[in-house]
Amino acid sequence: MSDTNAIAEAVDGFLPDPRRLRIQRDAALVADLALGGFEGLEYEVFEDRLIRDSMPILRGMLRSGTFIALAAQSSRRPASPSS
Repeated sequence: MSDTNAIAEAVDGFLPDPRRLRIQRDAALVADLALGGFEGLEYEVFEDRLIRDSMPILRGMLRSGTFIALAAQSSRRPASPSS
């Protein structure tokens, strides 16, 4: 399983919305933020919401050991050669 899939599955366990719905909503938000140059009040609100929404997920992953397990799994993999 790739790191991306492992992280997505771990995060899915902590979030109420289905992954596809979140991805669609997030893609629309990023497109809107890009139009504004990732600046301004809308972007500041996004930053605040991102932090507020992420902290409980990260805490849960730390408490359950998921975050540490994913980090350990990632660190055991050989580094890819730089281009």
